Amino acid sequence: MTTKADNTHNPTPADQPLALRLSEGLGAWVPVAERLPDSGKTVLACYRNGAGRVRRIRAVWVAAKTCEANPESEIGEYDEASDTYYDPEGWYEKIDNWDDYTAVVVYQGTVTHWMPLPPAPESA
Repeated sequence: MTTKADNTHNPTPADQPLALRLSEGLGAWVPVAERLPDSGKTVLACYRNGAGRVRRIRAVWVAAKTCEANPESEIGEYDEASDTYYDPEGWYEKIDNWDDYTAVVVYQGTVTHWMPLPPAPESA
């Protein structure tokens, strides 16, 4: 019996589109219209800002009445039934290098997609 040689090309990473190589191991972008991440979980989020530029940021989605705010917070919303201040529902960009804030509201655009963050390198 004679068989043909398998001419299937197994692509190398260099053969893959740059966008695919960059997102490999990250998973896929999830449209917020389909599903939101768990409230308070840090993810990679994408939106178009007021200047029309696409931004990719580390962010958290905060669902209504799930994240207690400091009573002195400028944005905290008071819930009389529970006597608790909560951060308003929405997207917050994570800030690691400011002393005063750990997150700021995403206000120049609407987050349209998100994806889980990859794990940190073992050597970090």
